[in-house]
Amino acid sequence: MVFPLIAIAVTVQFVVAAADGVPNINYETGCRTAAAANASLGITVDNQSVGGCMAEEKQARDKLVQQWTQFPPNDRMHCEREAALGQMPSYVELQTCLQIAGDTKTLPEFKSFVKTSRFSNRR
Repeated sequence: MVFPLIAIAVTVQFVVAAADGVPNINYETGCRTAAAANASLGITVDNQSVGGCMAEEKQARDKLVQQWTQFPPNDRMHCEREAALGQMPSYVELQTCLQIAGDTKTLPEFKSFVKTSRFSNRR
């Protein structure tokens, strides 16, 4: 029983530490993997497309460093996990997730477009 408690404590510490700053993502691997996937589909890939991908990732990371503390901790943790899914973790995906999380908080209240029928309570 002690082992699961230790595992939980270590996991919680990792998540908190990761939420304190922008996570380190090896985006070069993701850019090269994306280029290889494109090449396997017959899409022309050159060093410029890999370089463009890496420049976009670096730009997203730089912006995240500036804005990181402005995002709620729960959004940061959720989006870190989401951006790390799959084979190609990405700062662009992390940034997009955080933007969507913020945008959804400013949406107007949802009002159902379904009208209830006067017969809906009859059985």
